[in-house]
Amino acid sequence: MLMALCFSACSSDDQQVPTIINNPIKQSEIEGVWTDGNSFMSFNTDGYYAAYLENNYLGCGTYTLPMAIKEGELHIHQEDSIIEIGGDFGRTIIHVLEISDKTLKVNLVLPQSISMTLHKTADEPLSMNQNQLCDKRYEFKWAENDTASIKVFFLDENTAIMTSNHKDADVNPLFLRYILIGNKLYFVTYLLTIGELPTGIYWNGRLGNGNISIWELSFGADGNIESHKVIIQ
Repeated sequence: MLMALCFSACSSDDQQVPTIINNPIKQSEIEGVWTDGNSFMSFNTDGYYAAYLENNYLGCGTYTLPMAIKEGELHIHQEDSIIEIGGDFGRTIIHVLEISDKTLKVNLVLPQSISMTLHKTADEPLSMNQNQLCDKRYEFKWAENDTASIKVFFLDENTAIMTSNHKDADVNPLFLRYILIGNKLYFVTYLLTIGELPTGIYWNGRLGNGNISIWELSFGADGNIESHKVIIQ
């Protein structure tokens, strides 16, 4: 990222304009959807981000850009190339190594270090409560001959609840944090505990282990999910 020199200027009424002494990342620079074909990062104008990074990280929440600092202001030292992100998995930082109108090079520590080069797409950045799954339900079975059915209730803020009428899953619903990109659903599932810690017998080996899953969804004319294809479980 190129650093610029900033100089004081005088307005028409001879009033001095405060000098900006740093060169932080701007909203207009980072806004958009960036991808390398597998991973992606999305930043919108409302301070909301969503990211899937090489099957190592799935997250969404708020992001904070470094502030412009004016000459004479008291401030805590900050790096101009750091973006703070926060969500279900706590806060972390993105080190922006290089940014242009088409390319974004970043490094993250999650805690393992991930470096990647992403390219800007024409896609609209994701919003917290604006996707076609909000307030919808999807029901399916693991196999055609399975007697138990599974229901997914999609809520706002990119969350969902998964339940099953199987006797071993009645008291063990799953909580989902998901991101929908096109027709691909990226999600992480966790066991919800009610009362004593559940054994999770029904979900073992399927979901609920905190790993990232990816499904390819098929939608009907009414916008509801008709079926899904598992890419990563």
